[in-house]
Amino acid sequence: MTLAYLDKVLGVLRGVELLYFSYAVLLYFVMTALYALRLQIILLRLGIRISFFDSFVANQLSVAFNNLTPSFRVVGEGARAGYVYLRVGGRLIGVLAAIVFDKIVEALPLVTLAVIVLPESLSTTSSTIYTFLAIGISIAGIVVAILYWDRVVNWLIEKARKRGYHVEVSGLERRALESLMRDKLLVAIGISISFAAWLVLALRLYLVALSIGWEVKFYDAVLLTVAYTVINIFTITPGGVGVIEASLTGLFMALGAPADKALAASLVERLISYGIGTAAGIVLGLITGGWELWRRMRRRPREAQGKGEAHS
Repeated sequence: MTLAYLDKVLGVLRGVELLYFSYAVLLYFVMTALYALRLQIILLRLGIRISFFDSFVANQLSVAFNNLTPSFRVVGEGARAGYVYLRVGGRLIGVLAAIVFDKIVEALPLVTLAVIVLPESLSTTSSTIYTFLAIGISIAGIVVAILYWDRVVNWLIEKARKRGYHVEVSGLERRALESLMRDKLLVAIGISISFAAWLVLALRLYLVALSIGWEVKFYDAVLLTVAYTVINIFTITPGGVGVIEASLTGLFMALGAPADKALAASLVERLISYGIGTAAGIVLGLITGGWELWRRMRRRPREAQGKGEAHS
């Protein structure tokens, strides 16, 4: 990476079209709002009432935790479940089941999008590789989630018990968990919202490309969404720092963007998804007490253990 190349990238960044950039930022929060609506509906199906705002905060806190921890999104999902549980109460098993079901219906439309863009991607070798990778991983993940989702919930319960929480699952609650997968209307609503969210992400990436002066077909933006999502799931650095930027740059170049514009586009996207997303999560956490709720949840098992030792 030469100084001349970096200078060209900086030149592209200085010329970012603010209107397109502003729309891209707006779509980021539209996508979060769709996630919030989906989680709110799932929780209501389990009899757990949560406001749209609290659901929005829970999702944004999850983003902040995922961006700050190298844990394959596990810490972020824990933060989301913890915020909901401590904010509105309800049975912990119900909250955990809602989170697991939420991730299942989020993944299903991704396969559909991958299949839609597959014929077009066959025209270029690099795009084909990314598409087949996305399809393979997505299908495998969905099959595992559908077949073993109850085991995933049990694993989460066991982790909660090890942290000192008393979690019991009655027959009625077990039937309620299983009913989520049998509720055709809920599945249809969840998948529809997820599909809309993925298209919003594709539109955001399309606007990011336009903001740096590179015209890309929306079809390619959908393909980019599939590959980008798969890469984002399996990064090992906090928030995928370094890995995602390099991968995004390669993806943009594979779709025909010049090297300088490809790097500039990846930096603009990461400014939105990582910079603004993390900042929004931190600010909302401070305003709503979300960070304090998370600290309380982490302290509670230790406090319970201390009280038990005092009584013994």
